[in-house]
Amino acid sequence: MRCHLTIFALLTLLFTFGALAQEDSNPFTTDLMANGGSPDTQIDVGDVSVWNNATTLFVRYQIVDQTPADQRDNLCLSQTQMHIARFALTIPQTLSGSPKIEKFHHKTEHTPCVTDYTYQIPMKRRAGKKLVIATHAEVRTQFFGLEGFASLLPDTATIHVSNVVAGGPSYFPALTVTDGAFLNGVYHGWCVDSANTISRNFPLTASIYSSYEPLPEGTVDFPQNFDLVNWILNQHYVDQTSASGQGVYTYGDLQKAIWTLLDDETSTSSLGVYNEERVQEILTNAKALGENFVPGCKEIVAIVFDPKTSSGAQQQVLIGQATAADLGVACETRKETSWGKGKEFRGKLWAEYFNYHLQ
Repeated sequence: MRCHLTIFALLTLLFTFGALAQEDSNPFTTDLMANGGSPDTQIDVGDVSVWNNATTLFVRYQIVDQTPADQRDNLCLSQTQMHIARFALTIPQTLSGSPKIEKFHHKTEHTPCVTDYTYQIPMKRRAGKKLVIATHAEVRTQFFGLEGFASLLPDTATIHVSNVVAGGPSYFPALTVTDGAFLNGVYHGWCVDSANTISRNFPLTASIYSSYEPLPEGTVDFPQNFDLVNWILNQHYVDQTSASGQGVYTYGDLQKAIWTLLDDETSTSSLGVYNEERVQEILTNAKALGENFVPGCKEIVAIVFDPKTSSGAQQQVLIGQATAADLGVACETRKETSWGKGKEFRGKLWAEYFNYHLQ
């Protein structure tokens, strides 16, 4: 009987701080905890999974955002550090017992940050051999980022569009929004859909979307290019001098570039003065520098307006340019330290490690 109890106790200890290795389809997994030090403040932001084969140990960091969508988005890993040892005391530590992550054997800066990353460590398999693993990550959290920004936009609003003014700062110098809560105001506007016309200085009801959220099918021909369009808007091209000596950029140059990226056809309607060489220069720069562009809090975000008349007739789809900061939308990036959950180090600073047994 005593022997049975002893075996049971050993198995209980084994599965408390580690587990026999699994295949990649069923790995040993522990929570990735941020803002630790107290059970009241800890946030479960993802998982750390471990498995091995005959030659390699795999340690995977994976973000699983469990925070409310209206509070956070863009949760990701900006740094990861990992150390593997035979004993907890041989992990690099201060005299007081806090880990020195700068001396961990495995370190990666993630630029841009990622939500999934796996270390692959060459290692001879010795079934049953115990490893002590410390997995640290810097988790970046953007409060009210682009996803949160999209969730705050009103579903619809009333818009008025001014006439095009030659030499103006944008194709539509004044895109006025009313009945749109915090979005109410006057914006520089651009045309997306050159095949349709729009009633000027006339109230229209428009559905509203962020250019970084999925749009109803058919709203924009090439929505995948909105990252390039947002990059263009943030360069403030109008009235700047072309670097290649083609003169001064006009709103017509930008409008032609926007149509080229978003519409299946382009137009010269109301472009005023424009130059095809300048248009191509803008497009070349955008394709070289604007891939996967994400605006910051004080940078321009294109907002999509899909208007219809009171009878339901389709009008030109537009974009208006605004910043989260100008609209009073909170936008703040924070970084939190996080650890794979296990047993705490003995130092004063919160940090944890876990055991893993090779299969």
